[in-house]
Amino acid sequence: QYDEYEHRMRHHGVSRKQFSNLISSIESVCSLNDTKATSNELPDQWTCSKIKYIGFSKIIYPIIY
Repeated sequence: QYDEYEHRMRHHGVSRKQFSNLISSIESVCSLNDTKATSNELPDQWTCSKIKYIGFSKIIYPIIY
Protein backbone atom coordinates (compact mmCIF):
# COMPACT_ATOMS: atom_id res chain seq x y z
CA GLN A 1 0.00 0.00 0.00
CA TYR A 2 1.41 3.37 -1.07
CA ASP A 3 1.33 6.46 1.10
CA GLU A 4 0.84 9.97 -0.29
CA TYR A 5 4.55 10.41 -0.92
CA GLU A 6 4.86 7.15 -2.85
CA HIS A 7 1.65 7.82 -4.74
CA ARG A 8 2.36 11.36 -5.89
CA MET A 9 5.90 12.61 -5.27
CA ARG A 10 8.55 9.94 -5.60
CA HIS A 11 8.43 9.64 -9.38
CA HIS A 12 8.91 13.43 -9.66
CA GLY A 13 12.31 13.22 -7.98
CA VAL A 14 11.20 14.76 -4.68
CA SER A 15 12.79 13.03 -1.71
CA ARG A 16 10.70 11.91 1.23
CA LYS A 17 12.63 14.41 3.40
CA GLN A 18 11.88 17.30 1.00
CA PHE A 19 8.20 16.34 0.95
CA SER A 20 8.10 16.17 4.74
CA ASN A 21 9.85 19.54 5.08
CA LEU A 22 7.45 21.18 2.65
CA ILE A 23 4.39 19.94 4.51
CA SER A 24 5.92 20.96 7.87
CA SER A 25 6.70 24.44 6.55
CA ILE A 26 3.17 24.97 5.29
CA GLU A 27 1.73 23.73 8.60
CA SER A 28 4.03 26.11 10.51
CA VAL A 29 2.98 29.10 8.44
CA CYS A 30 -0.68 28.21 8.94
CA SER A 31 -0.26 27.79 12.69
CA LEU A 32 1.48 31.18 12.91
CA ASN A 33 -1.41 32.69 11.04
CA ASP A 34 -3.90 31.03 13.41
CA THR A 35 -2.06 32.58 16.36
CA LYS A 36 -2.35 36.02 14.79
CA ALA A 37 -6.03 35.55 13.99
CA THR A 38 -7.07 36.94 17.36
CA SER A 39 -5.06 40.13 16.93
CA ASN A 40 -6.06 43.15 14.85
CA GLU A 41 -4.99 42.14 11.37
CA LEU A 42 -5.01 44.39 8.38
CA PRO A 43 -7.48 43.31 5.70
CA ASP A 44 -4.70 42.76 3.18
CA GLN A 45 -2.85 40.19 5.31
CA TRP A 46 -2.93 36.61 4.10
CA THR A 47 -5.22 34.14 5.74
CA CYS A 48 -4.36 30.52 6.37
CA SER A 49 -6.63 29.44 3.53
CA LYS A 50 -4.80 31.74 1.10
CA ILE A 51 -1.46 30.34 2.23
CA LYS A 52 -2.78 26.81 1.77
CA TYR A 53 -4.09 27.71 -1.68
CA ILE A 54 -0.83 29.26 -2.78
CA GLY A 55 1.26 26.56 -1.14
CA PHE A 56 -0.62 23.64 -2.56
CA SER A 57 -1.71 24.97 -5.93
CA LYS A 58 1.48 26.80 -6.84
CA ILE A 59 4.05 24.46 -5.29
CA ILE A 60 2.65 20.98 -4.82
CA TYR A 61 -0.11 20.88 -7.41
CA PRO A 62 2.21 21.34 -10.43
CA ILE A 63 4.54 18.67 -9.03
CA ILE A 64 1.74 16.18 -8.39
CA TYR A 65 -0.15 16.65 -11.62
